[in-house]
Amino acid sequence: MKLAPILLALLLVTPLIAAEPVKPSEPKTLDSLSWLVGHWQSPAGERVMSEEHWSAPAGGAMMGMFRLVSGGKPGVYELILIEEEADGVWMRLRHFQPQMVAREQEPIKLKLISSANEKLVFENPIDNKPKRIIYTLVGNDLIATVETERDDKTAAFSLKMRRVK
Repeated sequence: MKLAPILLALLLVTPLIAAEPVKPSEPKTLDSLSWLVGHWQSPAGERVMSEEHWSAPAGGAMMGMFRLVSGGKPGVYELILIEEEADGVWMRLRHFQPQMVAREQEPIKLKLISSANEKLVFENPIDNKPKRIIYTLVGNDLIATVETERDDKTAAFSLKMRRVK
């Protein structure tokens, strides 16, 4: 009869254990990023032209290139690398001004924390510049949203690009 209190305790505790939220596992491969591959460009007539190219995954990595053109002149270039690592998928990027003048000494490093339903969320574990980069596919449009902090306030901007055939 000493088993009855133990069984009763297990029956009472089991629903609590089962009710704990399950933390989604981090993406560890580039499989969920394949929809990003290709050439993307802002729609014609935009005041600022943005363009991004993504290579197909190979060797556990993808390469990306981005440029922003304003007033007919390049404003910024970006080289991007997404790599599979033992602890997840990481994005590293560097910004360059015209004539390939580097803006940062070291690459900015962001971890892929979510990849579901054609939405990728990369987060910076070190600082808030940028805090987060989010890619979302909405119909035929790729929306790239960059969240950062300025003067202790969250700031964000989005760029809309369409796949170029």
